[in-house]
Amino acid sequence: MKAHLLGLTVACPYNLCNPVNCPLCDIRTLPMKERFQWVESLSIGEIESLLETHGSCLQKKLAADLSPSAGGVAAAGCAVT
Repeated sequence: MKAHLLGLTVACPYNLCNPVNCPLCDIRTLPMKERFQWVESLSIGEIESLLETHGSCLQKKLAADLSPSAGGVAAAGCAVT
């Protein structure tokens, strides 16, 4: 689980960006060593919560992509910081 979360601190796997509404947005601006230390400091519950948030968000974005009226809705809030 920690490895998965560490990977998510690099970029959102959807469009490889850094959405401003993501709880990892600020973490992604840190040097990799500090991201690793941050992940190591989290409890299992915190890690699970962040991974659940990611999973739900990704599902919504993918579902929006499949919607005929999506029109780029899924990429909304995606900005490089």
